[in-house]
Amino acid sequence: MKTTNVGGQAVIEGIMMIAPEKVSIAVRNPEGKIIIDIHERNKNLRKKKVFKWFFVRGIVSLFEMLYEGLNAINYSAQVAFQQETSKKKRRGEGLFSGAITFLGIIAALFVFLFLPIFIASKTGLDARPVLFNIATGIVRILFFVLYIISISFIPEVKRLFQYHGAEHKSIFCWEDGKELTVQNCSRYSTKHPRCGTSFIFVVLIVAIIFFAFIDTLVFNVWKLPSIKLLRLGIHLLFLPFLVGISYEIIKFAGNHKNNPVLKILLGPGLAFQYITTKEPDTGQLEVGFAALHSALGISDTDKENTIKNKE
Repeated sequence: MKTTNVGGQAVIEGIMMIAPEKVSIAVRNPEGKIIIDIHERNKNLRKKKVFKWFFVRGIVSLFEMLYEGLNAINYSAQVAFQQETSKKKRRGEGLFSGAITFLGIIAALFVFLFLPIFIASKTGLDARPVLFNIATGIVRILFFVLYIISISFIPEVKRLFQYHGAEHKSIFCWEDGKELTVQNCSRYSTKHPRCGTSFIFVVLIVAIIFFAFIDTLVFNVWKLPSIKLLRLGIHLLFLPFLVGISYEIIKFAGNHKNNPVLKILLGPGLAFQYITTKEPDTGQLEVGFAALHSALGISDTDKENTIKNKE
């Protein structure tokens, strides 16, 4: 089994892979060629000891993944739609994408953090932190499930989910020490325990326990007034700690796939990947191979930055 962790993300007509040293984005253009972009990961994030501390590394990893993911989506759009853009235009598009991402984060915080608190407060359970956070967690999970199911009917999203499956199959095959071929990958699942979907479900489940403890301390022990905005502010303040804990659980689970306790915890996320991942076709698997090989430095992509689509 390979010990090096590799992460990834499906993008428009392609896949991004993040290895310990490099980030690779492989995208198939309208002519059927796989165009590959490779760049080094931020050295400060990899070498400074503080960023490798327990809990801290999870928060850093999340922000790095968001940054690299946004760049990968922008790059894949340019390749997939053959957009020739100047440096000035790319800078403008980057600022626009950044603004859209910021607004998206604000909207996500409102829908998945404030609204569940607001709805749960109508149950009259404010003074009972454990029951209150169970109600809040149920609402959050329901919102997330409905959101994913609703977008899964969009044809472009369905194709994105196929690339998501190709990403997982490629990583599974490599982790098992097998050569990256279509035949070898066919035996592996599209459901991976380190997937972002599993991570989100772990966050949602851990949040129930974590915020129940925080609310008990703040509102029952310290006797602060149970005000919705105050509760929201406190949950936002401790959100990085929640992310750090969830990251460590996912990281541990990825290295102990057969642990029965972890199987129960990761079960909902893995089950939900039946929606967020689909069986890829041969061409999509080839994109996954190209991205993974490039990120790991296995193939000579400096000399050949395109791979012709195999018939």
